Amino acid sequence: MKLTRALIIPLTAGLAAAAYTLNWATLDGGGGQSSGGNYTVAGTIGQPDAGTMNGGLYAVTGGFWAMPELLQTPNGPPLQYLSITGTMYLAWPAASPGWRLETSTNLTSWSTVPGTPAVSGNYNIVLPDSSGPRRCYRLTF
Repeated sequence: MKLTRALIIPLTAGLAAAAYTLNWATLDGGGGQSSGGNYTVAGTIGQPDAGTMNGGLYAVTGGFWAMPELLQTPNGPPLQYLSITGTMYLAWPAASPGWRLETSTNLTSWSTVPGTPAVSGNYNIVLPDSSGPRRCYRLTF
């Protein structure tokens, strides 16, 4: 009996390397998404995988977020975060006469944020209150 051995080498097409990769991922519920430029990140509030993933110029941090909650008023000007020299401000279009910023810690009682907002470019800006409990903000007319 004669044995014949063959060396079998599978041929595979070369795979193009992606510019960005995730080394791991989890499936969580809730949350939302954030977009800027060509990028969109979708996530949850309070991911159990708290920590930081980074590479190159980008970083994603999981866990509970400490930023104030922005509530959008239907048909109102958009309320958003605006970063100016590394400081986060609450911002809305300066061309929004009659709209005022309100804050709440419990979503049942609201108070007008004191003072007059500063204007930076085309935006009214206010530094959010970071003392005490977490706050929600909204624009009202």
